[in-house]
Amino acid sequence: MIEGFRREWLLYTALVLLPLGCVLLVLETLWARRKVNCLGGPARALQTSRWNIWGVSFLWTSMAETLKHNDLAYWGGLLKRWGAPLRPWTIETSACGIRIIYTADEDNMKELLTSKFKCFEKGSSFRKDFEPLLGGSIFTTDGQQWRNYRKFIQPHLKKERLFHKDMLEERMQVFLPMLASSTSVQASIMTLRLTLDVFSDSFFGDCADTLRRPNEELRSAFTGLQRYYNLMLRAGPLQVCLNHKEFRDNINTLNKFVEPMVGRTLAIREKSRSNGTTAKDVAAEDFHIQRGSVLQNLAAITSDTQVIRDQLVNVLVAGKDSTSNTMSWTLYHLAMQPHLVKRLREEIFNTVGDRLPTAEDLKLMTFLKFVVNETLRLYPPLPFNGRIASADTTLPRGGGDDGLSPIGVPKGTMVSFSTLLLHREADLYPPLSSDFPDPKDFAPERWERWTPSPWAYMPFSRGPRMCPAQDFAMTYMSYVLVRILQTYERIECPMDAYPGEKYDMQISPYNSIELSFHKA
Repeated sequence: MIEGFRREWLLYTALVLLPLGCVLLVLETLWARRKVNCLGGPARALQTSRWNIWGVSFLWTSMAETLKHNDLAYWGGLLKRWGAPLRPWTIETSACGIRIIYTADEDNMKELLTSKFKCFEKGSSFRKDFEPLLGGSIFTTDGQQWRNYRKFIQPHLKKERLFHKDMLEERMQVFLPMLASSTSVQASIMTLRLTLDVFSDSFFGDCADTLRRPNEELRSAFTGLQRYYNLMLRAGPLQVCLNHKEFRDNINTLNKFVEPMVGRTLAIREKSRSNGTTAKDVAAEDFHIQRGSVLQNLAAITSDTQVIRDQLVNVLVAGKDSTSNTMSWTLYHLAMQPHLVKRLREEIFNTVGDRLPTAEDLKLMTFLKFVVNETLRLYPPLPFNGRIASADTTLPRGGGDDGLSPIGVPKGTMVSFSTLLLHREADLYPPLSSDFPDPKDFAPERWERWTPSPWAYMPFSRGPRMCPAQDFAMTYMSYVLVRILQTYERIECPMDAYPGEKYDMQISPYNSIELSFHKA
C-alpha cells in the first residue's frame, strides 16, 4: 500500500512540476525578450533547422566547420545570409539557454572595446575553461585583478627594453644559414623556432635554443592545445566530446618546458634573501639574466610556483604564434610576388646597406611597414574573440530591418566578434580600381594611397585590452625580415596552390609552406 502511495505521489508530482517548469521557462523567455526590447531590441536572428533543439545542432555544426578549417566561409556566410541587407554584420542566436550575438561591425566593436569596456568582461566561464593553460593572468581576469596583472607585465613589453639587437642578431646568425641549408625549409616551423628562442631569451634571459635543438614535442603540444581550445569555445556543453586525455598530456608537456625557468626564479629569490641582496643583482651577477626581465621581477615579488608558471606560460602563448605565423604568411606572399622582394631589398639597401638595422632605421622603411600591415590585415593574430555582458547595456548596430538600430544586450549575453571578418568586409574599402586591388588579395601597395579608419583595421585589438607588446612584435618582425632580405636575393615557393588557412585560435597555414632561399 505504501509503495502504491509513493508511486502515485511521484506521478502527481511529475504531472504538476512538468507543466510548471514549462510555464516558468516560457515566462523566463518572455521576460528575457522584454528586457532585450526595453534596452534596444534584438538583432536579426540566425535561422536554424527545426531539429536545432536548444541550439545543440548549431553548436555541432560550428564544431564540424572549424574541424574542416572552414571558419571564414562559414561565419561570413551566416552573417551575410541572416544579417540585415544594408548592414549584415550582426546576428544573434540562442544555444543552451544563452543568447549569443555575433558581430563584425566596426561600430559595435568600438563600443564593446572602448566606450562600454566596463560593461563587458571575459567572465567566469572563460576563466574556468582556460585556467589549466593560462591560470590567473592578464588574458583571463577582469576588474582590479586584471589591472594588477597588466601593471606587472606592461613594463616588460616596452620595445626599448626588449629590443636587444645583439641578442637578436645572435639568434639570427643561427637562423639565417639554416634557410639555405637544404633544398627547401618549412617556413612555419623555422619561424616558430626562432620566435621561441628570441622570446625566451628576451623575457626570461634563458634561450630555449630550439633552432639548434628542435623540440617537436613542445611544438606538437602547442598545436594540440590551440586545436582543443578552438573547438571548446564553439562546443558549449558538447565539450564532453573532446579528447581530454590529449589535452592533459599537452598541458604536462608545456609545464615540463617551463619547469626549469620556475626553478631558476625560485633559486634567485632564495639566494637574494639569504645574501641580503636584491633579486635584480642576483639574477644579473649569478645567473647572467638581464636586469628587468620577467623572470627576475617574478623572483622579487613571489615564491608561489603556480603564479610564476602562469606568467611565464602567458608570455610564451601570447607572443610565439602571433609573430611566427605573421612572418610565415609574409614570406609566403613575398615568394609568390618576386617584385615585392625586389622593392623591399631596394628600400633596405638604400636605408642601411649591409649594416645591421637599428630600431630607428626600421621606422624609416615605409614599404616594409606596408608589407607587414598587409599581412596583419589578411591574417590578424586573434581572428575570433568574445566577451560577456557584465551589466545591462546596448550595442549601436544590428537592430531593426535595416540593421542600423541599436540592439539590447542584457547582463549575461555573450558577444562574439571577429577581427578577421571585419578586415575582409568589402564595404569598408574603396571601390576596386587600378590603385586599389581586391581586398582579398595581398597587395602592400594599397597602403601608399589608403589609410584605414582605426576601427576598420585593428590586428592587435583596441582599447584597454589591446596587445601591450605590439610595438615589440612589429619591431621584431621587421628586423627579421630585413636580415633575411639582406642575406637572400630570392625567395621561391614550389607550390602553385594556396596553402589554405587553419583557424586554431590563430590563422596558420593549413598545408606546410615550403620555401627556398637563394643568395645573389
